[in-house]
Amino acid sequence: MLRLHPHINPARLARRFREKGRVQIHPFLEEEDAKRLFACLSRQLEYILVYNDEDDEVHRLKAQELAAMAVEERRRFLAGIHERASRRFQFFYGSYLLLENYLEGRDRELLVHRYLEFINSPPVIELLRAVTDIPELIKADAQVTRYGPHHFLTRHDDLVAGQNRRVAMTLHMTPRWRPDWGGYLQFFDANGDIEEAFQPRFNCLNLFRVPMSHAVQYVSPFAGAHRYAITGWCRDG
Repeated sequence: MLRLHPHINPARLARRFREKGRVQIHPFLEEEDAKRLFACLSRQLEYILVYNDEDDEVHRLKAQELAAMAVEERRRFLAGIHERASRRFQFFYGSYLLLENYLEGRDRELLVHRYLEFINSPPVIELLRAVTDIPELIKADAQVTRYGPHHFLTRHDDLVAGQNRRVAMTLHMTPRWRPDWGGYLQFFDANGDIEEAFQPRFNCLNLFRVPMSHAVQYVSPFAGAHRYAITGWCRDG
């Protein structure tokens, strides 16, 4: 069982969301629940590497497969990702495909699956409707992301035709982070300037309206921890 933090103030959060189209709910979960969830994310999940190709097809790669590549093969693989990132939308990070695993009945005993149920429960959906002033919100999905050194997500706005995405939601679950490590959730204005950037935090739910230009900053090679988050969208259909 997971519980909302009792100090959440929907009216105050709604004012902030109305002003900027984004808001942070911190803390989001009861403290002990957040600790238990982090233990699951950091110790119990098997992550795969995900990245997209030139046609935006998503590929999956086990960490062992990347490690098993010959030096030159690995160099070419990473060079291809970096070359695409220099001119188009590109991502490369660790993922646990929560919704897919849930629907296929895998790992259903893990607490992270209770989180997927939790964000689709009436109390949470009602909170999201109240904060965003979007009464049409009816469901949410999620994946777990684990960013380490050299991982990133380039600038995009989350708008995909037919996907019914209204609000992006990212629960940061990172207990320890330094600004020098990168990995910030960045928001851009029409000129490409950074309007605001959210540091990876622990038990902090970031909500922002779709579409909105944003990115996850490149994680530096000397980052001393993983950046954990549970990300997805709340939809109206």
